[in-house]
Amino acid sequence: MCVMASLSRLRRNLDFPWFTEEELYEIARNLSATKAPSDPIRVRAMRKDTPHLAYRVIASYGLADSARQLLVKRAIEPLIKSSDTQFGIKGRGRNEAIRYLRTLIQEHGSAYALACDVTSFYPSNSKEWLKANLKLIIGEGITQSTILIGDDRMVIPSRGDHSYRDLFDDSALVSLGRSGLPQGSRTSNAVATHVVASVLEQVQLPEGVPLVGYADDFALLGRTEREVMLAFEVLQHAFACHPAGNFTIKDAPVVSLRHGLDFLGYRINTDDAGAVHVSLPESKMAGFTQKLLIKLNEMETWRTDFSSFERWLYSYIEAHAEDDGELMGMVFSELDTILELHIANLCFEFHLRRLRRMIYSMASERMGDSLAA
Repeated sequence: MCVMASLSRLRRNLDFPWFTEEELYEIARNLSATKAPSDPIRVRAMRKDTPHLAYRVIASYGLADSARQLLVKRAIEPLIKSSDTQFGIKGRGRNEAIRYLRTLIQEHGSAYALACDVTSFYPSNSKEWLKANLKLIIGEGITQSTILIGDDRMVIPSRGDHSYRDLFDDSALVSLGRSGLPQGSRTSNAVATHVVASVLEQVQLPEGVPLVGYADDFALLGRTEREVMLAFEVLQHAFACHPAGNFTIKDAPVVSLRHGLDFLGYRINTDDAGAVHVSLPESKMAGFTQKLLIKLNEMETWRTDFSSFERWLYSYIEAHAEDDGELMGMVFSELDTILELHIANLCFEFHLRRLRRMIYSMASERMGDSLAA
């Protein structure tokens, strides 16, 4: 029943909407805990949201693989290492990390901060270390066939950002897809949490310098620039020396919280009275507006429908705001009214302008206020 529930969930979330109920039962009957399906794994290069040219390699799996990953994730989440300062797994998401960071700034009277991350974290993981550690949690067979990409699995390049060809060819893309911990697997987030916790448990930060981690992103807080930089050097050394992978944390600047810290897509700053404010940077709002316009254009040209647009909008707001049911209701009630008028009266431009103003205003003012409250 758990297998069927996982398959049904994947179809319900429209990852695999074309499968019939009979096909789901057939896949469920043939699933093996230790034997991987014969479906190929597709890998594609996606450009990172950074000023310089950088890519992440994403693995895409079939329905059987995805269902097995969901089951394994459910099994290992209670068993993996974690800590109170780590976020990024179920129930401890981006918003919880930001609220915790805000509390730490207030409690410690922090004046300076530093944000950093592990460069190319997922492919930098050591497969041998993962096999040795995860077999104690879930077994060697499941680790090899479900969490990692085994040498016997067929991996093929898929369509993605074709400008990656300037950096590496298809064979290099496949090689990168096989390396380390596959990004795109439904188990990888939980496993990444385990890896990071294994490193952090060996870190002794200077007293009075708290750390907040979200996946492989970190924020360090302190009262002086020097103590934050000393803590950063300790963190750099711990990752560089740990056998879990070939990890590198690039140098990052210490910033004054009066000027603002950018972390996890938010701007965190303090005012003269010491109050902490959290908001979405202008660049994020501009990106949201651009995506909104693209989605509305897709709906206008019948390349998507309203329900798909609604799911996209809900997931975006959920990722960037607290779970405010009243706010969600207001947003979607207004959206539904505007889009119904647009479809019925074909007054696309007028309603698009109204929709754009409403979303921009609600996202920048309501979301920011809800986080800073």
